[in-house]
Amino acid sequence: MNTIPPDAPDGMPYLPPEPPQWPKVIGILSIVWASLGLVCAPCGLIGPFIWPMVMPPEMTKDGLPPHMSVDPLLMGIQASGLLMAVLLLSAGVATLRRTAAGRTLHLVYGVLQLLSMAPGIWITHRLHVATQQWFADHPDSLFTKQQGGGGDAGFIIQVALMIVLGAMYPAFILVWFGLVKRTQQSMLEPAPEAQTA
Repeated sequence: MNTIPPDAPDGMPYLPPEPPQWPKVIGILSIVWASLGLVCAPCGLIGPFIWPMVMPPEMTKDGLPPHMSVDPLLMGIQASGLLMAVLLLSAGVATLRRTAAGRTLHLVYGVLQLLSMAPGIWITHRLHVATQQWFADHPDSLFTKQQGGGGDAGFIIQVALMIVLGAMYPAFILVWFGLVKRTQQSMLEPAPEAQTA
């Protein structure tokens, strides 16, 4: 209920308190993060089909290493990443509009994104092992010479980045909407202390 504060000067129009700014911040962050996924996931989906056409014949005479070849499981993960980006984009737009759907979509995104990390890491490990074997089987390949046969250090760094970058924002979203901002009203009205300040 909006009333004129008792200490307001006579004739001063009452301006209701501004709604909280955090939905705008979270919405924009989600849209930016989703945009990265909308750019990267399609590249991962079409890359294996394009590499053989754009690489010189001397690089592809032995075929491509497994991590650059068409792999159904990897393509599935890439496709799910694209869907997750669309979900996060929808969550960001709904949060900017301060609708209850923004919170729900963010929570669904957070749970699904964290759950998808385990199969993503397993597929990455499987491709790493297959790629190392491919390097061993093709010692004269330009890929083997350029990458020095690969190594476990690169794989460990890749998995660490997947965990940090993949879990950081969804974990924040789950805490924010699961424990801190649990109602649509929190998107619309300032906290009580902000109204009395």
